[in-house]
This record gives sequence, C-alpha cells and structure tokens, in this order.
Amino acid sequence: MLVGARRFTAMAALVARVYAGYKLIQHRDGADQQSRYARHHRWCAEAAFALATRLEGLPIKVCQFLGSRADVLPAEYVEVLSRLQDRVPPRPLALLLPMLQHEFNQPADAVFAELDPVPLASASLAQVHRGRLRDGREVAVKIRTSTSGS
Repeated sequence: MLVGARRFTAMAALVARVYAGYKLIQHRDGADQQSRYARHHRWCAEAAFALATRLEGLPIKVCQFLGSRADVLPAEYVEVLSRLQDRVPPRPLALLLPMLQHEFNQPADAVFAELDPVPLASASLAQVHRGRLRDGREVAVKIRTSTSGS
C-alpha cells in the first residue's frame, strides 16, 4: 500500500508542477510567451520521462502511448517521450537476480554458468539477457523488470 501511495504522490506532484507552470505562462504577457511554452513543454516531457523510467511499468506504457501522439501533443513531448518506444533504460542485472532466484527456487548461479549483465534488449516490462546453462546450452533469459504489478 505504501509503495502505491508513493507512486501516486510522485505522479500527483509532477502533474501539479506541470499545471502550475502552464498557468504561470498563461498569465504572463510578453513576446517570449511561445519560447516559455516551448521550454516548459521540454521540461515537462523530460520530467515525465524521468518519472516513468523510475516508476516503471504502467507509467512507461502511458508515456510510450503519449510519445506517439503528435496529433495532440506539442513536438517537445513527442520528441522526448518517443525515446521510450525503443530505448527504455535497462535495469542492472544485480537488481533482477532476486526475481530469477524466486522463479527457479535457487540462486541464479546454480542455474546459469554465465549470464551477461548487459541485456540484449530492454523494454517497458522486461529485458532479455544472453546466458549459458550449467549443462552448456546457450539461452536467452527474459526477466520481467516491473515488480509493481502494473
């Protein structure tokens, strides 16, 4: 429950900052209003990207969707959020080893002779690592990265 509350609070805080920023720009006159909007769009998009990659799961999926919506969002959002289409930052393998241990009911090094720490691919909900089993077979190991249930 506490994790869900923290996730909600982080998202609500970002939404509040985004909204407040737009309201401030809206109520200021001046020739540079468009450049202020552009800077705020960029800041908001980068902040959403950072929060989504920190929270993982559903927030990444939402940002992937938004990053494909050039018909409704400013270009700054599309440019930044579309990076999540094919460049989701990978999680360190060390953080994922407990998930493998849970899945196999034994430590990963009891199952794998080798497990490449650099993923072959990384997506919003999982990443794939090259590995070699103790019997010598080469395998691709898909590890779900999202533990939030989203």
